[in-house]
Amino acid sequence: MLDEIAATTGYARRYAMWLLNHAAVEQHSPGPRRQRRYGPEVQHALFLVWHAANRICSKRLIPFLPTLLESLERHRHLQLSEVCRSQLLSMSAATADRLPRSIRMQGKSTTRHGTLLKQQTPIRTFEEWN
Repeated sequence: MLDEIAATTGYARRYAMWLLNHAAVEQHSPGPRRQRRYGPEVQHALFLVWHAANRICSKRLIPFLPTLLESLERHRHLQLSEVCRSQLLSMSAATADRLPRSIRMQGKSTTRHGTLLKQQTPIRTFEEWN
């Protein structure tokens, strides 16, 4: 049977054997994706609260979220609907870490490349060396 497959397809025997051993199993589609629970309004509000709290980690942010929301609404920096407010207050710390990941600014690197390689690399010039 292997010889017939190799002759018909023009593949080498080893490759034909490999193809038969690694035949693709039918994969079913995973189905429709789950809808997002938190919309852009919640993401924006969470980003503002996080920024107002001096960008603390979400495990420290979530316990103070009711106080921060009340303060930001009182000073009119933030106006939330009841649905958005309830979603923010019921959010877990892990979700609060995940949501603003795309919006969050990344810090700049302060490290510089070393000069060790420059010192070790001989430079040839076409002049006389003293």
